[in-house]
Amino acid sequence: MKDSKPLIFIKDKLNRKRIINYICYFALGITIFSGFFDFFLGQFEANGTRLIICLIIGGIYFLNKTKTDLAGILVNVISSIVLGIYSCLVGREPLVHLYLFSVLVGTPFAINTRNRKVFFSILSIPIIVYLMLEASNFNFFNIHLNTANPEVISIFNILFNFILIQFYVFLTIRIFQKNEDSLIKNENQLKKQNLDLVKVNKALDRFVYSESHDLRAPISSVLGLVELSKTEENLETLNHYNKLKAESLQKLDVYINDVLDYSRNQRMRLSNDEVDFEQLIDTILENQKFTKNAQLILFSKKINQEGLFITDEKRLKSILANIVSNSIKYADLEKTNPKINIEIYSDRNKAEIIISDNGIGIEKEMQSKIFNMFYRANATEPGTGLGLYIAKETIEVLNGTIKIDSALGEGTTCIINLVSLDKAEDFL
Repeated sequence: MKDSKPLIFIKDKLNRKRIINYICYFALGITIFSGFFDFFLGQFEANGTRLIICLIIGGIYFLNKTKTDLAGILVNVISSIVLGIYSCLVGREPLVHLYLFSVLVGTPFAINTRNRKVFFSILSIPIIVYLMLEASNFNFFNIHLNTANPEVISIFNILFNFILIQFYVFLTIRIFQKNEDSLIKNENQLKKQNLDLVKVNKALDRFVYSESHDLRAPISSVLGLVELSKTEENLETLNHYNKLKAESLQKLDVYINDVLDYSRNQRMRLSNDEVDFEQLIDTILENQKFTKNAQLILFSKKINQEGLFITDEKRLKSILANIVSNSIKYADLEKTNPKINIEIYSDRNKAEIIISDNGIGIEKEMQSKIFNMFYRANATEPGTGLGLYIAKETIEVLNGTIKIDSALGEGTTCIINLVSLDKAEDFL
């Protein structure tokens, strides 16, 4: 027969182990307390029975260290039997049998089973024991141990039972609260996953739409030039065709690299690197100096770094290189002093990076779209429309923000704010 749903309140084995330990502590405390009470009143008949109970409790406690599931079952079974025997020995008046109700309530917290028959069989044991006590009028063995002041003992037993039941009530409330918190967490996680899935699907739709042109156009261009070259005999014309082929393949290479950058940004784990901004900017400018028109632009930098800043250096380098490359690409060479200025202010907690230029700028109505995938604000220069989209996605991965302020004909300012990865939790 196939197992049913788990009939357990405490699924975590460590928590069940703790609860069984608490039950053992409580049972041992009650046994010792009643023993001392009888001792001070000169009653010693039940002390042997109490000693046996203490040994049983100790055995369950040590068994719980290695075999929690078995200890949980024994807590119910042995507690019911011992309480039944002891109740027969001391009679009804001390109300020892009330603890059978506590055993019944505590059963779901202590045992771990998926089998309904086993669960309800264990659950029925304290009920059966109580019914046997009532049927025999608490005189099943025809043996009676004298206890001092059974009325006083009964008050203490009622009190201890109340405390134990309150403990189980508290556990139940905590369990429902944890389950509710877990459901809320799972719901929020599911919402986030759904939003991510919608985002991925939209990106995929845009990619498929763009691929038909951006990926195939350079290939079609090269294939056309190959066909023209087959019949062309003029060397100068062939060289021109080869130049056009190279340009088309370079466009394709840039496009593929951008797609790979996006893919890596989504999959790669964050790396906590100590960033030296001075060295990082020098490396980026050195790599850009042979870019078209870079020699015609005046670069300036101002870096104020106080203390180590932690972030993913490879990702940050990709972001800044992309933005600097855009500033070079869209520089206004008709101006007498085309320039790009880089300012960085950072400490151990955060960094602000400002990259400004006096290039051609971006129209105001286009500025809200520049971070969209495949969007290009200026179609006169080659590009994939992925650069700023990837930059923004990467900055968000780094727990940062990016803002671009631009005026057509005047230039563009890009402001990036980052939090040091080792301090990110303090700022979220």
